[in-house]
Amino acid sequence: MKFCICLVCSMLLWNSSLLYGQAQKTNLEESNLKGKVKRVIETEYELSDEDEAKKHKEVMGIITQHYNRSGYLKEQKVYDAQGNLGYRTVYKYENNKRVNEKNYNSKNKITERWYAVYNDKGKLKEAMRIFDGKNMEKVIYTYNKEYQLMAENWYLNHALTEKSEYNYTENNRIVEKILYDDKESVVEKEISNYSSTGMLQEESKYTMRDALKAKTICVYNEKGQIVEERNYDKDNILESRMVFIYDDRGNVKEENWYDSNNQMTMRIMYIYTYDERGNWIEKKEFDNETKTAILHQRKITYYK
Repeated sequence: MKFCICLVCSMLLWNSSLLYGQAQKTNLEESNLKGKVKRVIETEYELSDEDEAKKHKEVMGIITQHYNRSGYLKEQKVYDAQGNLGYRTVYKYENNKRVNEKNYNSKNKITERWYAVYNDKGKLKEAMRIFDGKNMEKVIYTYNKEYQLMAENWYLNHALTEKSEYNYTENNRIVEKILYDDKESVVEKEISNYSSTGMLQEESKYTMRDALKAKTICVYNEKGQIVEERNYDKDNILESRMVFIYDDRGNVKEENWYDSNNQMTMRIMYIYTYDERGNWIEKKEFDNETKTAILHQRKITYYK
């Protein structure tokens, strides 16, 4: 499944909720998992042919996820096709805020650590990542009296690498983000337009001379699900668009990709099988462009 900008969210070092004050979702809610889920083991198979789905399948990888009772991910393990552990990540929380994250390699050696500090309003104040032994990446967030995000300063080993400043207009629904390099020179501007419920409707990127670089428009249904994304080039001409169709359980059942001439370039279909809690335990993914099929099977354990 390809990504669209309206769906991408980096929880680690930048979160749209910092800008707009959206209600924090649990990891279960983000994954559209229902009930008190304790563990999910997902195995991915490559199917030789759509019609042969039940006759031949080859393991591509396995992911196990453990959740706490509050619905937040506390451990994730990723295995290769042979069942060998590739890496695992352990998460720790305080007051349902992620404060610590450690990544381990296949030899159980820590390869990356992440820490976070929050202010008295629960806003992310500082985030730090230690990687490759001694390298340290750090982000400091600054807020105004209304606790709106005003600035981000990024550092690598204590040296400034980039920074961003934010301005708000139209009842905070329009957010201007100005990006600076390590010399504090403007390199890019982003203007984001949000709905009254905090959903990203439009994002435009500009050069340092205010020339348009690219634009994205997002359309949602009455349930707040992204149903279409349109991407425009520097001349404000439609470059591509994606259309998403959902089933009655809230999962994407079809993705349609179109080029600038409105010709379909890709269609991905999903067929689900659900358990009694309403969570899918099997998902078949068919790609009409590559003529490939992938089967996802999940074993879900619930808290009693």
